[in-house]
Amino acid sequence: MSYILDALRRADAERQQGAVPGLAAQADVLRPPPRERERWLPALLMGALLLLGLGVVIWWLLRAPPPRPAAGPPPNAAVSPAPPSVVVAPQPSLPIVVS
Repeated sequence: MSYILDALRRADAERQQGAVPGLAAQADVLRPPPRERERWLPALLMGALLLLGLGVVIWWLLRAPPPRPAAGPPPNAAVSPAPPSVVVAPQPSLPIVVS
């Protein structure tokens, strides 16, 4: 038990002198500084996503409109027969009598 107390006293004394970092400083020691590539990679990905989104919007606005159906009855409508045509018979001509 005395070994543990001696080690704790020694660690406390070193901590007060500033030789050993505290618990809060250890988080910075364990994490390496970001590399140069890691700094611009998120910006590059966001730029690519923005360009992709802009391309989709432009494509949506410039796409060809859907073709309009031809004039006339719809293809599944019932077809009614045509009205009968009226045939006019020629009037017989009367002979002209000269007297």
